[in-house]
Amino acid sequence: MGLLLARVGIETVQRRGYGTVSSSYRFAVLGFAAMSQNPLGFREVLALTLEHLAQNASGQYGGVADAVWRRAIDSRLVQANPLAEQRVHELVREAMWDSLIKRLIVFGRDASNPNWPFYRLTEHGRATIDGKPPQPYDPDGFLKHFDANCLGIDVTVRGYVEEAVHAFNNNCARSAAVMLGCASEKMLLLLCDAFEAAISDGAKKTQFTSDINAKWMILHKYKTLRDRLDRMVDGRKLPREHADTVSSELPAGFELLRRCRNAAGHPDVPGNVDPDTVFLNLRMFTEYARRVQALTTYFGANAADW
Repeated sequence: MGLLLARVGIETVQRRGYGTVSSSYRFAVLGFAAMSQNPLGFREVLALTLEHLAQNASGQYGGVADAVWRRAIDSRLVQANPLAEQRVHELVREAMWDSLIKRLIVFGRDASNPNWPFYRLTEHGRATIDGKPPQPYDPDGFLKHFDANCLGIDVTVRGYVEEAVHAFNNNCARSAAVMLGCASEKMLLLLCDAFEAAISDGAKKTQFTSDINAKWMILHKYKTLRDRLDRMVDGRKLPREHADTVSSELPAGFELLRRCRNAAGHPDVPGNVDPDTVFLNLRMFTEYARRVQALTTYFGANAADW
C-alpha cells in the first residue's frame, strides 16, 4: 500500500502541473516506500550472509553483498530499488563485521590479498556454519526440515506452521506470530490430553481433570500441567531429556510464543511485532515442537505419576 500511494503521489504532482518529478526524487520516494513496506532486518540479512559464506569459503565483500541482494529479491524479502539495495549492502557489511567478531571469518583471503574487502572462513567458521538448517525465508526447505524433525506431527499444528512461514515470507509478521502461537497452544493441548490419559492413580487423575477444566484459558491449563510436571521432575520420575524439556524448552518456548501472539493479535493487548522477533521464533520453533512432541509421545507409552 505504501508503494502504491507513493506512485500515486508522484503521478498527482505531475498531473497538477507542478513540474516533472526528477529521477532522483522518484527513486528516493519509491525507495523509501518500498523499504517501509518490506523492512528487511539485520537478522534476515545475517542469515542470508551466513548462507552465502557456507557456500563460498573465500571471496570479497562486494560479491557477498551482491549475492545477498539477489537472494533477498528472489525470496521476495524486499522490492528492488536503489535505496533498498544500498541498505542491504550496508547490512551485509555489518553482518561480515559481526562474523569477524565471532571468529567465523578473517579479513584477507591469502598472502596476496591480506586485507578487507577480501575474507575467508576460519576453521571455527566452517564448523559453525556447515550443517545449519534451512532459514525461514526458504519456505519449502524450512518445512521439509520441520517435517523431518517432527515426524508424525499433528496435522493441525503442521498447518499452522506452514501458514506461519508463508505469512512471514509475505511480510505479514503479525499473522505469522498468531499462527505460531496457535501451533504452540495446540501442542500444549495435545500434551495435556496425553498426560491426563497417562495418570494411573484414580484420585490424582480426577483431581487433575477438575483442576485443568476449572478455567478455559490456555495459560491456566499450562500452569496446571506445569505444576504436575514439575513434581515429576522433582521426584526424578522423568528421563533426563524430558526433564530438561519441562524445565527449559517448554516454559521458555510457550511463554515467548504466547506473548508474541498476544501482542500480534489479542484485541486487549495491542502492540507491534518486530519481524526480527518472528524470524527468531520461526527458527527456534522446530526444536521446540520436536521436544514437546517427544514429551507427548512419552506419556502415550508411560504412566504419569508424582
